[in-house]
Amino acid sequence: MNIGFDLTVSSSTSSRCEVDGNSDHLKSISSWESTSHVTVMVRGYAGADKKNAVCTIKPLITSIGGVGYIGRLWSQDVLDREGKRVGVYRNGDPPPAVSTVWAPNFR
Repeated sequence: MNIGFDLTVSSSTSSRCEVDGNSDHLKSISSWESTSHVTVMVRGYAGADKKNAVCTIKPLITSIGGVGYIGRLWSQDVLDREGKRVGVYRNGDPPPAVSTVWAPNFR
């Protein structure tokens, strides 16, 4: 059985984000077990009015056994500065408070 993996990037600021090279990988379960890592180059380019680029990295499962499927591989948990869960960030919500730490957390 083959499992497909892809990595997408996005930005909610004026940053431009992109993945260099091939981010889409389709491998058998035994191949994923023997080599479970994937190396991908992510580049972020700051907008003209900013010093830093802010990019959100979104790893996805894209197929299981030849059947198209989109499955998120990150958590939407919002953590406080001590690492305690204080809520969940959902699409369309305002950004979490400055006093929290939020970033996609890989599962």
